[in-house]
Amino acid sequence: MSDNANSSVKILVIDDDRLIQILLKQALQSQGYEVILASSGIQGLEQAHKHHPALIISDWQMDEMDGLELCRKIKSEPYLSSIFFILLTSHKAVEDRVEGLDTGADDFLSKPIDVHDLKARVRAGISLYQAKQELKITEYSSGQSC
Repeated sequence: MSDNANSSVKILVIDDDRLIQILLKQALQSQGYEVILASSGIQGLEQAHKHHPALIISDWQMDEMDGLELCRKIKSEPYLSSIFFILLTSHKAVEDRVEGLDTGADDFLSKPIDVHDLKARVRAGISLYQAKQELKITEYSSGQSC
């Protein structure tokens, strides 16, 4: 049951595990989202600049640039900072999740991935992203009319 309203929404999936990429891509495309794939944090940052997705799902543990470092970079750039960022992790400890949130992550997805949980978190993340975009437009319009 694909939603045509989602077809213009871009989601960037960053994971060095090809099977995870395929699972996430299929689940998200079935909801009508446009999915962009990257297999490293460096490649993910490049794709974020190129496509400016509404939402990023990134694995926490990757070579070269891990999900935390990627999240820090995304959230530090004004052009990208409003992107909803979900860390994909097998970390279960509360301290790890606190570290992720302190880095700027907006949410977590635990491995193994539950597709229903994935879809619900993505819907919530997209809604928040869209609300932020509408607020920016409203603030910009208000500032212009003063």
